[in-house]
Amino acid sequence: MIKSRGMENRRYKRHHTLDRPEYNFSYDVETPVECEIDGGQKTPAHLKFPACSKNLSVEGICLVSDKKLKKGTPVHLSLFLPETNETVAMEGEVKWSAERIETPEGDLKENSKKMFDTGIKLKEVNGDPVPQTIHYDKLFKLQWSNVLESVFGRYRLIMDERRKES
Repeated sequence: MIKSRGMENRRYKRHHTLDRPEYNFSYDVETPVECEIDGGQKTPAHLKFPACSKNLSVEGICLVSDKKLKKGTPVHLSLFLPETNETVAMEGEVKWSAERIETPEGDLKENSKKMFDTGIKLKEVNGDPVPQTIHYDKLFKLQWSNVLESVFGRYRLIMDERRKES
C-alpha cells in the first residue's frame, strides 16, 4: 500500500460500531471492551482496564481508553456484544496509540481528560486465526472475516432469535 499524507495506512475498510450494516438493526450503543495486558517479565501482574470500541475492520479494532499502550504490546480483549451478556474473545497486538483530549459536551475544559485511541491488529477471535478468514463476500460486495462476523453476524443472530421469541 502506498502511504502518503492524508491517507491511512490500512489494507481494509473500517466499519464504525455505530454503522448500520446490511442487517436491520441499530448499532447505536458504545461497545464495552475489557482489555488485559500481560506484564511479562518486567511486571509479573496483569493489567486489566476498561475501554470502548470505536471501529472494526476485517483484521483490527480501534479502542478508546485512558491508557497509552506501546506499539507491539500483546493484548487480550473481551468485547461485549450490545444488549447481551455475550463476549467475543480477541487476541492481538498494538499497532499505534494516539492521544486526544476529551471534553464532555457542554462541560468546561477543566473537566477534560486525556484519552487514547489505540489500533490493534487482531490475530485470533474466539481462538480462531484471523488471517485465514479474510475473504471477499460476493453477495454483499465487501471484505469480511471472523472479526466482523463475530460482532455483526453474532449480534444479528441474537436479535433474530429474540424477534422469534416475542
